[in-house]
Amino acid sequence: MNEVATQAVRSLLIPLEPMDLLLPSSMVAEIARPRQLAAAADPLFGRLEWRGLNIPVVSMEMLLENRRPSLGPRSKIVVLYPRTAEAGDQFLGLLSGAEPHSRSVERDELQAVPGSASRYVQAYVRLGEANLAIPDLEAIFELAFP
Repeated sequence: MNEVATQAVRSLLIPLEPMDLLLPSSMVAEIARPRQLAAAADPLFGRLEWRGLNIPVVSMEMLLENRRPSLGPRSKIVVLYPRTAEAGDQFLGLLSGAEPHSRSVERDELQAVPGSASRYVQAYVRLGEANLAIPDLEAIFELAFP
């Protein structure tokens, strides 16, 4: 019988209210400060000047709770890589309430938990004592790049 070895996935816990996000670190290009953040029309939180690009920034609080968060001194922008090679320079920013935390996560550490239905959340999980949301990045990219 062949046994499949479980492999830890290097992940980021992105602080939000009321629930943090869980993302694989491989999706993240950089953690940026929200300097030069320009206003944008809903549903976007704003636009960030980053490495010569003007990238859309999305707030999960806006998407999930219809609530526009305020930027604080600890706020960060998690810059995500484009979803495909064909997408070229379609980087996307996710607003974070503070510095994300890196952690290795194994599949058997995650337990599915019930949560509010949203097209922007792929799953709700429990990791240790924390309830987390795994965002549906495909839906979020489609929102930012229609």
